[in-house]
Amino acid sequence: QILAHGDHTDRISVTLMQLGAGIRVLQTMKNNSDNARVQENACAALWSLSLNHDNKLALMDLDAANQILQAMSNHRNCEILQWVACAALGNFSNCLDHAVTLVGLGAANTILQVMHDYPRSENVQAIACGTLWNLAVDPDNQVTLMELGAAERIL
Repeated sequence: QILAHGDHTDRISVTLMQLGAGIRVLQTMKNNSDNARVQENACAALWSLSLNHDNKLALMDLDAANQILQAMSNHRNCEILQWVACAALGNFSNCLDHAVTLVGLGAANTILQVMHDYPRSENVQAIACGTLWNLAVDPDNQVTLMELGAAERIL
């Protein structure tokens, strides 16, 4: 039952991407960059869509990571947005090439800032740590994370 549901959900997300959902979500983010609630919901949509590997590749090609990082930067006071944005980046970062790209875009800095901003939020800390774990799959990223103080932030 669970596998069938997961497969069904995957097919739905692929169909949504084929119908232009990724492009529409990213355009909505660009058009409503000052609206935290829109950004939060858009990051949630990108998180869901990026569970599928092909969707993840397409979304990275559409510059989704930059849009997510911009939303995080613009709305640092919105804890839920930060959490769901870290979750979306976590999906993108579980691919080696994407992990390297994300660190190059400043994702590690942004995630560490979120951890600093929400030290008492177990949800934010947990998802941020998971995303940093994914980013650390690359040896050069490991060096960068250490230089940024990731170990101190996590501990």
